[in-house]
Amino acid sequence: ITSKGSTQYVHIVNKDSISNSTLRLPLRTKIKTARVYGTDTKVAFKQGKDNSLTLYIPEHEDCIDYIIELTQK
Repeated sequence: ITSKGSTQYVHIVNKDSISNSTLRLPLRTKIKTARVYGTDTKVAFKQGKDNSLTLYIPEHEDCIDYIIELTQK
């Protein structure tokens, strides 16, 4: 994860590391939106009471660095 201001970027470099197209992340902040970087494609997510975040990754082609942009509340 990298960040700039109130935006965090989740870099997925190994598609095989994602089980069932979901990715769980321990976060300390609340998330307002999640989308595929550089597009308007929204990424579904669920945030737990402990702020842990589960991303439901949409189907995508293999690429070197697939990035999901998270905007904080």
